[in-house]
Amino acid sequence: GVVESFARAIERDVVITTFNLDFSNNQISRDGAQSLARAIERNSTISTLNLNIGQNRIGNEGAQAFARALGINCTITDLVLNLNDNQIDNRVARYFNGAFIENHTITIFSLWLYRNQINADEFRVLTDSANIMLTRNREIAAVEDFIETEGFYRV
Repeated sequence: GVVESFARAIERDVVITTFNLDFSNNQISRDGAQSLARAIERNSTISTLNLNIGQNRIGNEGAQAFARALGINCTITDLVLNLNDNQIDNRVARYFNGAFIENHTITIFSLWLYRNQINADEFRVLTDSANIMLTRNREIAAVEDFIETEGFYRV
């Protein structure tokens, strides 16, 4: 399908630094989400990703694939991910918490999870871990900018 075609193009590491894609309300299933997430996981050129797959039916397994991709991908710095209305529950908060621990590059972040079955407590934990990730990654980016600006070389 169309999602799989896009996924194959992204996965081939076509030089794409900014990627905006709106697949909202397209009956994307778990399999389509997993294909797209795997491509994002493997791509090493995307730095800005704006992906809207809201109002589909990716479920927990599709959302878990995106969380795993964000934990592995080390080039995305600016991310907007819309997973609204996708039959997702509390388990997804735990998947993204793990990704936030692993990710060291995202410094600008927006995750949309409205109209899913995530309770307030899990959502609060998710928000806290996202803030920890952003603070840590921004500090890392600031140190790297200082090193490059001052003429030091990374070892």
